[in-house]
Amino acid sequence: MRYPKEFWLLFLLLDRCYAHCQEDDLGILLGALNPQIWADGLPADRADLAEWEDTHHDDDLRRDAFINRIIAFLQDFGHRYGFDFSRTIAWLENVDDAEYARQMAAAEKETAAWCAAHPDGQSLDR
Repeated sequence: MRYPKEFWLLFLLLDRCYAHCQEDDLGILLGALNPQIWADGLPADRADLAEWEDTHHDDDLRRDAFINRIIAFLQDFGHRYGFDFSRTIAWLENVDDAEYARQMAAAEKETAAWCAAHPDGQSLDR
């Protein structure tokens, strides 16, 4: 995984969205992306992870830039597979700085744990 912190932030923000929105299509996507299911710490659907990583070309984790990247990812995914993420996107558009900071802190913790468990820096390129 080339961008563990960014991926964890994506996953945790979407998981938080699901807690609020209960959107079925988001639940399906979270199941495919969940890095906690398998021992290797990678999501079950590595193609979706690769698509996320392909959209991530910099380290810009500022709230607006990162949220816009997530929204673009969801819109593309929804368009390709006929999923509806409208409530999730509406929630993301209104994430405040405090909530984003909480999810960033959680992502940093998960990233540290992932890196400790995978010191060789496993990647999708293997």
